[in-house]
Amino acid sequence: MLFSRDKGWTHHVDFERGVDDYIRRFRIYDIIEDEAENRIRQLMDRGIEVIGSTYDFSSEEALLKSIPIDIEETPGLINCIIQGEFGNFDFIEKYCKEEIETIYPKRLDDAKKIADYYGVKL
Repeated sequence: MLFSRDKGWTHHVDFERGVDDYIRRFRIYDIIEDEAENRIRQLMDRGIEVIGSTYDFSSEEALLKSIPIDIEETPGLINCIIQGEFGNFDFIEKYCKEEIETIYPKRLDDAKKIADYYGVKL
């Protein structure tokens, strides 16, 4: 069966990818009667609550400092730029010298360009 009903307002859709018979499953949310507006409002309210409790919107600097640090791949480079703007050149130096461990390989060529821009000696 391609579509199956779940909880009165969600359909599960199954399809094949064609590679090693790998089947994926995802949800399509329908709008049923008067439930849609209430559910969308609940979702938005919860999202606003989570964002408000995670980030500090009092100033641009406070917002940048409240962003969770992700040092993997491209976000690691973005973090180097943010730390450079705050004058935290030690972070950039440690990142480029691979003193900060990551799961995935770093884009060191780009990180060194960032270090050069901020005048960080490696």
